[in-house]
Amino acid sequence: MNKLLLTAAAVAVFMINSPAMAGDGGDSASDLLDIDKKSTAERALEGKTAQAILNEMACKDKDSGDQVKDSTDGTMHTCP
Repeated sequence: MNKLLLTAAAVAVFMINSPAMAGDGGDSASDLLDIDKKSTAERALEGKTAQAILNEMACKDKDSGDQVKDSTDGTMHTCP
């Protein structure tokens, strides 16, 4: 019985705190209601290829216009 009450209390606390925690990031109320704003999961589903991520990493310390060798297929890639 005590475990059930403890579990119910914990669930209630999490349900009450969820809206309050969502607003803690300094976002305005309009940002929280913006349906066009993408969640982390939505951005992950858009996906980037591993090749694109590796090319970005290779260009991190390079200047714009420098060329780096693509680590997956060996072609040359120009840094943006």
